[in-house]
Amino acid sequence: MLEAVSKIIWGAPLITVIFALGLYLTVKLKFIQIRKLKDGIRLLLRKPEGSGSISAFASLATSLAAMIGTGNIVGVATAVSIGGAGAIFWMIVAAFFGMSISYMEGYFAIKYREVKKDGKVLGGAFMYIEKGLGSKTFAKIFAAFTILSALLGIGTMTQSNSIAEAFCDLYKFRGNALAVAVVVTLLAGFILKGGIERVSGVSTVVVPVMGLVYVLGTLAVLFVYRSEIPNAVMRILGSALDFKAILGGGGGITIRMGVSRGIFSNEAGLGSSSIASAAAKTESGENQGLCTMVGTWIDTILLCTMTGLAIVVTGSDKSGLTGVALTNYAYNAALPVLGKLIVSTSLILFSFASIIGWSYYGEQSTEYLFGARKIKLYRVIYLLGVFMGPFLKISVVWTVADILNGLMAIPNLIALFFLSKKFFVKKRGKCKKNAYYNNREV
Repeated sequence: MLEAVSKIIWGAPLITVIFALGLYLTVKLKFIQIRKLKDGIRLLLRKPEGSGSISAFASLATSLAAMIGTGNIVGVATAVSIGGAGAIFWMIVAAFFGMSISYMEGYFAIKYREVKKDGKVLGGAFMYIEKGLGSKTFAKIFAAFTILSALLGIGTMTQSNSIAEAFCDLYKFRGNALAVAVVVTLLAGFILKGGIERVSGVSTVVVPVMGLVYVLGTLAVLFVYRSEIPNAVMRILGSALDFKAILGGGGGITIRMGVSRGIFSNEAGLGSSSIASAAAKTESGENQGLCTMVGTWIDTILLCTMTGLAIVVTGSDKSGLTGVALTNYAYNAALPVLGKLIVSTSLILFSFASIIGWSYYGEQSTEYLFGARKIKLYRVIYLLGVFMGPFLKISVVWTVADILNGLMAIPNLIALFFLSKKFFVKKRGKCKKNAYYNNREV
């Protein structure tokens, strides 16, 4: 029943809406993801100015900590094994248009956030849904689904379960998941106790380190199979653009898997990354929008593409394997023993980063719905979910996480569509972005 609900929610209607909104914003913003990508990267390194809790770089690191998880390793492998090599192409396409959605989420996160007297920030999609869209009901629905997503799946159980599986498989420690559960829960508890400052501080260290390790390992795989890269690219394009298969139904699976896994990984359209963006020390929604946009580029167009290409160049997509077993098989083909170490270590770090990143999303949503006094109770329940993860059969939890993510996206997408009308000004018959062109607000 849960799988049937997941397929309905993440079916053609929702994917089409996200894709269409991304295309619409891309055109209206004159392909900002191409024109302003360098500016976004540059802004990450600039000294923070303005109210807020953390720097733009720390905000991006926190957002990436939540984004970069099992989806970059397991999700990509699943998309390729089910949808074929062409799923990689559609994953890139979805991320490209998703960058414009991420830009808008970052912009509105700053515009509608609430900065308190003590300097702490309350912000995210629930704030721009309430203040911008004028619907407190939709805002509460979004916050509720964010809390449930954090507690019941994507933030806790799925991630700690992946850590236990990777650790036990790597070090032959199978059968003693209790030790892994205790260590991961204690580490997470120590970090969560320090609030956004400690969460972002850990993220600014963990995210670059884990990203560098994974990128270098993947580049090594691609170097070993460098002669196969042109053939792999042609296979990806041929599978993605096989219109006979698309009309026959097979290509529909390729497109659906690529788009849905891409969105699941980079979270563009879900509204979750806006919560981290709201905490940035800046008064410029435009600048924060560019920084948020960079996160989608790093997560999917860089990391997910590299994973998918490594699987295809090694020919592992024809092995019949799926999930982390497929990724391990591909990396081991190029780097015996070392390949498995890279994948397992990256999976452990990616998953732990997602635990601390998503904890902040749920924490902010809890404060919005119930007040700051309930945050301690939320943390206790969250850590209980982290502890339980290694002992559960995770397939049901993943399905629930998929459903809740889709339900988060619905109020967020509605808000972004209607708020985008406030974002553009008609002048002399042409639609132009108000603050970007005129340095003022509507």
